[in-house]
Order: sequence, then structure tokens, then C-alpha cells
Amino acid sequence: MAELTWLGHNAWSIVAGGHTLVVDPFLDDNPVAAARADEVHAEFILISHGHFDHTGAAQELAAALGAPIYACAADEAWLQGRLSIFGLRTPPVQATLFDDDRLLLDLDIAVMRTPGHTPGSVVYVTGEAAFVGDTLFAGSIGRTDLPGGDEEAIIESLRLLLRRLDDHLPLYPGHGPPTTLAQELRTNPWVQEAAEGLQEPSS
Repeated sequence: MAELTWLGHNAWSIVAGGHTLVVDPFLDDNPVAAARADEVHAEFILISHGHFDHTGAAQELAAALGAPIYACAADEAWLQGRLSIFGLRTPPVQATLFDDDRLLLDLDIAVMRTPGHTPGSVVYVTGEAAFVGDTLFAGSIGRTDLPGGDEEAIIESLRLLLRRLDDHLPLYPGHGPPTTLAQELRTNPWVQEAAEGLQEPSS
């Protein structure tokens, strides 16, 4: 069973399959300080998407822990600092890039491509939880009006989550409280729209 440690904001340390990982180190140094204080010796750092508020501490944390960073190749422009949000940039993140859905390394963590918030948004799934980045929030979704955003794509990504994840699997978004697909099907208009698309007869 995976063990989770909250590292400030919505950065997490995960212990799964005997390995320790950190998801989405944030811009400020709280995740770094928390990781050091808790003596978290992560073997891998996972990035859900390339926005600065999810990668800003990645390079420092990688250096502190001696851990490689993994991110989707479709967000390389964000990771290399060639794009900015509200005029804000972060230093380039040196990451091992992947470009498909797969099991990450030899770990019991599945990677699901979920473009829409960014082209390279992904969801990391363990047996006990999914880390959904900014693809899905409690009651909302990640914004799609930033460079590379695509509302149609994020709705299709929600359909993928509905097809592949259990409705009661805990979901840990990049911002806000945890949720489940069962909860979002009751309260989230974007998830409801995605679910309606699943029910439409194929032509």
C-alpha cells in the first residue's frame, strides 16, 4: 500500500512498491525544506505538467536528494523555460522525458497522458491513489486559456479518467482538496459533460 507525505501545498512524497517518489515540487522552498526535515530520500521526482508552480523546486530538490526528474516530452517548452505564465519563468528543469502511457520504470505507477491543461499533462496512478495535477480539481478543472491549453482535449482526458479509474479511487489534484470521480460526477459540470460524451451512441 502506498504511503503519502504532504510536502507543502500539493506536493507529495509517495512510498510505493518499496520506492520513494516526490510529485510536483512547488515554486517555493517548502517542499525542499519539508523533504529534508522529514529525511525523505526520494529516488525519483515526478512532474504532472510543466507550469512553474509544479516545477519550481524540482531542480533544487533533485540536487538535494540525488534523484532524477521525470516529465512528459510534450511539455518540454515549459520545462526549458521557453514559455511563461503571467511573465513568470523558472530556470530550465533537466528531466528525463517520456512520451507515452506506460508503467514508469519498474515501479507500480502507471502514467496516463491527459492533455488539455498543457499538452504534456499526465496523471500518475498507484494502486491506492491517482495524482491528477491540474487536469482535475474538486469542482473544477485546470484552466485551458494558457499557451498549449485545449478545453476539448481536457474534456477528452476526463473521459479517459472515467474509463480507466475506479470512481472511488482517491484523486490528489495539483491544487485544492482530494476528491474522487464519484464526487465529481455529482458536482463537477466538466466531469458531467465528459460522462455524457461516454454515453452517446457511436455513429
